[in-house]
Amino acid sequence: MIWIAYLILEKENTLVTPERSHQENIYRTIFTIASEITPKVYKSNFKNMILIEVSEVIRLKKGLSNIIKKIKQEIKKKIIKSENLNSYDFKIATSLNPYVSELICLNSKRNTSTKVLEENKMLKKIQSLPVKMICESNETVASLERLGVKNIGQLIRLPKKGLRHRFEGVLIEKINQITSSDEVGLKKIITPVNVNKKKEFLDPILDKKILLYEIEKLLKKLCLKLNEYYLETNQINITIFSDSRKNPSFNIIINLSGATNDPNKLYLLTKEKIDRSEPFESVREIRLHSPKVSKVYEENKELFFIKKNSLNNISNFIDIIVTRVQRTSVVFFKNRSNYVPEQKFIRLPFTGNNNLTNNLQTDERETEPGVIWLYENPILLEKKYGKPYYRGSLVIHESLERIETNWWTDKPVKRDYYIADTVNHERIWIYLTPERDWYLHGKFW
Repeated sequence: MIWIAYLILEKENTLVTPERSHQENIYRTIFTIASEITPKVYKSNFKNMILIEVSEVIRLKKGLSNIIKKIKQEIKKKIIKSENLNSYDFKIATSLNPYVSELICLNSKRNTSTKVLEENKMLKKIQSLPVKMICESNETVASLERLGVKNIGQLIRLPKKGLRHRFEGVLIEKINQITSSDEVGLKKIITPVNVNKKKEFLDPILDKKILLYEIEKLLKKLCLKLNEYYLETNQINITIFSDSRKNPSFNIIINLSGATNDPNKLYLLTKEKIDRSEPFESVREIRLHSPKVSKVYEENKELFFIKKNSLNNISNFIDIIVTRVQRTSVVFFKNRSNYVPEQKFIRLPFTGNNNLTNNLQTDERETEPGVIWLYENPILLEKKYGKPYYRGSLVIHESLERIETNWWTDKPVKRDYYIADTVNHERIWIYLTPERDWYLHGKFW
């Protein structure tokens, strides 16, 4: 992931301290700038600083340099040149870690932008920073300086066990944050998204084909914004302004039964509406507005996106799942050595693709194959003439697998497992207990 931290600060020669409402206005302004670039905007630990994650919008914005250029332009336009807000400079830093971006941003010169995107260069950069930047108390800084530790690089090289014993876990947590590549938990800032587009023409449009062409371009831009914010729409309002005094404007409303962000679908419906409308005079302006937008995962009932030119690997698969459901809803199962089938795996929360990939790449000798589908609680089967019965009579295979755990375990198990076929040609896994009871434990698919 690529993180950008940017900070708005007063000029060094100013003597006036801004009021609280003034500072809030600054914060709202820099948030507005960030939200125009990406929906992934997060609160920083430092005042007047914003963190944004731009990994997925770099291609849409045609490169990281263009994103940084836009931030600078918007700062000058919305803050530096604004009335009563003309005494502010900025700092911008880009790295692979949000906390590192914050530190580099704070340590940068005024009106500069710093890019540190390689992991080795990023670690080298933060090692030269003073240790006080990650210490919450002056007492901790003084203690480290007495030990001869003045920069973060010297601190990282110290044994973590000794640091934890002397400074508790706060300092270790800070070190882990700036040196780890795992996903971090930042507080996201969410605001309603206003989706609209407009275009004015110096020369009026007289041809309907040109009008449709311009509307098609606007629809593509609007749908690109919807897609960028993971939104879909149920309605598009199109207002066309003309030079006619009698009918200076007319509206086209596209209502959909289901949500979409497909520009081709919206264009075909718009074209049909315009073809059936009354003849229009010269067009001066077109405005598009989407009043009904919703998150994709709330409205779209399909589980998977169809991504063009995407790699079919487990990481992409998990990325797609996580975008459609909450991260806490994604779990995976890890096998472990145990004789009892229902205890052969443990359920673990999903914390990142690295964790899942490591689990999938474990040595096959450490895991044992099992039935594809296991019931959470084995089902007691009915017996007829001493034989198990499940949706009809069963054809039991001669293969036998005996599973018996050690007597000192909490719940000792002794079972004889058989493979059986039902009258509906289902292959199931059943077992017989010492009490001569039959249970259905799983199915083969």
